[in-house]
Amino acid sequence: MNNNLPWIEKYRPKNINDIVSHIYILEYIKNAITTNSLVHMLFYGPCGVGKTSTIKTICNILYGNNKSNMLLELNASDDRNINIVRERIKNFVSSKNNVDKKYKLVILDEADQLTHEAQTGLCSILDNYVKNARFCIICNNISKLRNVLISRCATFKFAPLPTQYILQYLGFIARNENIIYSSDGLFAIVRICNGDLRRAINLLQSTHMSHGFINEDTVYDNINYPSPSQIKKILCWIRTKSINDAYKKINMYKAKMSYNLKGILPLLHNVLCKSCTNESKLLLIYVKFADIENRLSIGCSEEIQTLCLICTISNIVKMIK
Repeated sequence: MNNNLPWIEKYRPKNINDIVSHIYILEYIKNAITTNSLVHMLFYGPCGVGKTSTIKTICNILYGNNKSNMLLELNASDDRNINIVRERIKNFVSSKNNVDKKYKLVILDEADQLTHEAQTGLCSILDNYVKNARFCIICNNISKLRNVLISRCATFKFAPLPTQYILQYLGFIARNENIIYSSDGLFAIVRICNGDLRRAINLLQSTHMSHGFINEDTVYDNINYPSPSQIKKILCWIRTKSINDAYKKINMYKAKMSYNLKGILPLLHNVLCKSCTNESKLLLIYVKFADIENRLSIGCSEEIQTLCLICTISNIVKMIK
């Protein structure tokens, strides 16, 4: 195994049984390959959940080392207009395969970037060349695809990966790379990455390279985010000090640690939501924090919004009590 490879490539699944989660999708694909009944497929879901890895393992099963004449991989974000359909895709699927009787495969990644005209042109190719080729269309946002294209494919939703699968995979990599790590460090990576295994592996590698070991503090320090213990410290200042003193403390802390309010905001939001079970109070938290986030996004003063956040949290904490 090449030690110079990024870990996301070094530990990319090579066969279908190595895919993490998505059990029902994998069972369907295995049966379709065994019975030679594979159809056009549409994979959709958030980033880093195994869409591309799944189709690449399918290619390994279908073609082995004979991929050069049988496989066309395209990224629609590079060329999103009708020309990619009329020229590269049509030329590839229309040429006959002289190697064996297997159908060719076209992988079209980030297909939600295709124009409506290109999607319409793609529909006719899916219909006209079904005897010679199969398509795997991959996207993050299925709502940007036309219904006429979606209806021609077997559709598979790839959900964010459950915590236990990501923890298991990160633990496997950490042990294989002889990394010193703690369980709270791996849990911190899982919390930050929110079901995105690719981001989790990248964060594991970057934290190891910058700090040499993995724990909660080094993970948060690596991405310049306050840790849960630091968030609790900020909440303690707001609860126990005057608005002016809390404002000074938070501003000094932000300057010292090079944090910004936009990065702190969702972490404070999560802590408050976990401590509140009343639906009406939860709704107030959502609305108030959304207002602050919106004002920050349009360029309002961070100092004023910090004061607004302190006042908001003070009122919410009193309500929760």
